Amino acid sequence: MSDSPVGIDPRGPRFGAAITSVLLLVTVLLALTEVDSTGPVTPAFVLLLVVALLFLWGVLWPRTAPWGVLFRKAVRPRLRAPEELEDPRPPRFAQGVGLLVSVIGLALELVGVPWGCRSRRRSRSWPRS
Repeated sequence: MSDSPVGIDPRGPRFGAAITSVLLLVTVLLALTEVDSTGPVTPAFVLLLVVALLFLWGVLWPRTAPWGVLFRKAVRPRLRAPEELEDPRPPRFAQGVGLLVSVIGLALELVGVPWGCRSRRRSRSWPRS
């Protein structure tokens, strides 16, 4: 008997990673284009918080994570069966790494480190465009 868990369709984690990449790209674009604001609650901060919560969901309950459910219900039925299955542990580890990096970005913003999540704390000597 093998101690390896049952395999998963390798296209599922790739589908989720693609959606997450788009969300993180939007987060960066929002952070770079925001005007100066007060307080940590900005669209970029909120979107990064949502992504971090999605990472947490993927680590703790991978079978019910939104992107996995969307893939299984809407995408996978339209595809042919995968040629081989993948061990679910590496994608789960990747979710954990994404969670860690997202939480670090959120924490840096909350303690006031510039560029932790957005660019609102600019030096006054920079020219404004």
